[in-house]
Amino acid sequence: MSSDTGAARGADVPGADTPAVALHGLSKVYSRALRTARWRAAVPWLAPTTPLPHVALDDVDLEIGRGEAIGIIGANGAGKTTLLKVVAGVTQPTTGSAAVAGRVGSMIELGVGFHPELTGWENVRCTSAMHGIGRGDLRGVLGDIAEFSGIRDAMDTPVKHYSLGMRARLAFAVATQFPCEVLVVDEVLAVGDQDFQQKCFARIQEMVAGGTTLLFVSHAMTLVTLVCTRVVRLDRGRLVDDGPPDEVVERYLSHAPSRHAPEPDPAMIVTHLRGDPEVPTLGQQKISAEVEVRRAVGDARVAVDFLVPNVDPDRVISSSVASLPGLQAPGRYRITGRSSEIPMENGTARFTVRLLDDRRTVAVASTDCRVLGEAGRRRGFPMNPTWQIEAAPATGTPVAPHPDLLRPADAVVTTEHLTKTYQQGRRGAAVRAALPGRFGRHGPGTVHALDDLGLTVGSGQALGIIGPNGAGKTTLLRMLAALLDPDRGRWQVDGQVVPLLDLGAGMHPDMTGRENLEVSGRLLGITGPQLAGAMDRIAAFAGIGDALDAPVRQYSSGMRARLGFALGLEAPGRVLLIDEVLAVGDEDFRRAALAAVSARRRKGDTVLFVSHELQLVEQLCDRVVRIDHGRVLDDGAASGVIERYGGRSWAGGVADAIAGIRVSSLTLQQRHIAVGGSLDATGTIVVDTPSPGARLEVSYRVPPEDRDATLTSEDRERQVFAARTLEPAGGALATAGTYQFRLGVDRNAIAGRYDLVLSVHDDREDEEVVTETWQEIRVGPEEGDDRPHPLLEFEWTVVPLVGSPGPQPRP
Repeated sequence: MSSDTGAARGADVPGADTPAVALHGLSKVYSRALRTARWRAAVPWLAPTTPLPHVALDDVDLEIGRGEAIGIIGANGAGKTTLLKVVAGVTQPTTGSAAVAGRVGSMIELGVGFHPELTGWENVRCTSAMHGIGRGDLRGVLGDIAEFSGIRDAMDTPVKHYSLGMRARLAFAVATQFPCEVLVVDEVLAVGDQDFQQKCFARIQEMVAGGTTLLFVSHAMTLVTLVCTRVVRLDRGRLVDDGPPDEVVERYLSHAPSRHAPEPDPAMIVTHLRGDPEVPTLGQQKISAEVEVRRAVGDARVAVDFLVPNVDPDRVISSSVASLPGLQAPGRYRITGRSSEIPMENGTARFTVRLLDDRRTVAVASTDCRVLGEAGRRRGFPMNPTWQIEAAPATGTPVAPHPDLLRPADAVVTTEHLTKTYQQGRRGAAVRAALPGRFGRHGPGTVHALDDLGLTVGSGQALGIIGPNGAGKTTLLRMLAALLDPDRGRWQVDGQVVPLLDLGAGMHPDMTGRENLEVSGRLLGITGPQLAGAMDRIAAFAGIGDALDAPVRQYSSGMRARLGFALGLEAPGRVLLIDEVLAVGDEDFRRAALAAVSARRRKGDTVLFVSHELQLVEQLCDRVVRIDHGRVLDDGAASGVIERYGGRSWAGGVADAIAGIRVSSLTLQQRHIAVGGSLDATGTIVVDTPSPGARLEVSYRVPPEDRDATLTSEDRERQVFAARTLEPAGGALATAGTYQFRLGVDRNAIAGRYDLVLSVHDDREDEEVVTETWQEIRVGPEEGDDRPHPLLEFEWTVVPLVGSPGPQPRP
């Protein structure tokens, strides 16, 4: 292989001054639609396509030192997995060189090489042999591998019965058991439970401390900053950032270009900027600007930062970034943008427009407008709660919140005494014949995947299923999808099932993504015309772009999973079964996926969601069950079950609770919800001393920096950004008694961390707050700004001005 094209690997460990990995001018181009005559004959109804190139890596230069832990981040389709495959020798570069010194330990698509009919022990031996590990070396560490994986009880069971997490555990244990000079890890820890992730991190850190070089790909930025000492970012195959983890991750996560310093000699300037001076609540802002392009621009974009000066004049609430493809050549242009609905009322909004070239800020200008809402309403953001209140039972015993969660009357999924066991150590005759004398005998035994499990799920309910690897979560979903039969008990699903399990596993590697969609779509009940109309929408949702016409063998595991998930969302059905799908997507994909699933819930679909990412579970699900060893150990509101399982705890409290009226309890079904999701709360109000002037209000408030500090009336007013009256003066609070309430806030479009506050105001005392109770909530992703930021997008058009040498307007 020539020195300028290909990968070179040496057996020697690199010296202190020699890079462990050296990539120079590295490019990888895939050709599209390589369909053979055999496939055309097998599926003649597939339409022929024209081969097109896809640039996965574009002229990448990167050197990684020995013992360095480097994180590789970027959006879906950025080229991260392709880079790891080149380093691991799985694929060869099209141009450029890739030199890797020493043995590579590869953890890309863990478990993909396991044979489903072989047991865990047998797959360990096969996988080790393929990595050149002799039987003598393996014999002494088999017990260590089984112990580290944490699935020793299932090692005699065929791998086809393993969940994704169990396969990942076993493959990681094998891959890291033996020394290597370079270790590549690609999104494999996302499907492991918390205990296993901690074990993995400890082992990785131990290997790096011993001189192993680490290349770590993940969409979990917290993990990247924890594990890595350096981070690089890829964007559409190009290396666009390289530096300390905190700085690179901050730039990647920040959608606010204001955090990037402007260029001293900009290629573009804004000469005039205008915006509508007044817009109604939930209205749209129209902005136009005249732009002078002084020299050719590589990647022209426009960003709009949205601020609320009367809340915090320096804090960016939201930022929208869009491409301007007609703004590359020198000349004078007019750009015009129209926003989505502005989720604000009775306040001043500031829009700061920034022109970008390859993500560098080159020009800045601002305009303010007044948002006009109903007279008498506070400034802030719209809030339309639903409210129910009634007297509690005469006994005074509080009613359990949402009693219909556990035994809904409109049950869609029901299981009774569901039991499933697997027998160990019973190897089939075909396997024994194929591998004579290769494996020792292991004693028979029984693994209880499900043990007398009973469960009822209602229509439109989103049920999260959590628990450690091997708890029985995946087995339950497979049974509800009719992929398994129980040994005992019964189950019933009222409606068509959409099984989003092991997504991408059934795709044929030699067929393109489009061809696989056509085959899989028919199996899911999507007709040809429906699928043809949805093809571009599916590709856009999956974030794979023009890779839709590439053979699936060129896809990463994440690309296959996202494509399968996008297809499943188009399938008809009433019950969605989702197993660890969102762990492989970036934040934009997760946000879109959560919104899409939430939209199906609002239409009445039922969702059963398995994930080890507790934040995702709480964002999506109002109810959670915890399973371990095949049994339900906890069941109830998402926030409580997750907290008892050891998930995130959230702050809540009571202030000034000295009045004769108090909110004695406030329970949230979820404390972490997706952007656009709904929030539900229940609780109890006790009125010991009625007051004709007492008014109950719900509000969203920016959390104070000091929870122990006493908030003045001015503090409360300043930090509230949305509020509505639930009980007016003279309402329920004017009568003594104990009341149960249910509160709902639909479609929360304001991402961030803030307090949901129930407060009692006395209208006779200038609306003084006499008591309040709060719970801290989060809407949207965990990372990023802690201030609320509504989703605000702009659509832009570009028109060259008369006499400009720039390009003509696009139709």
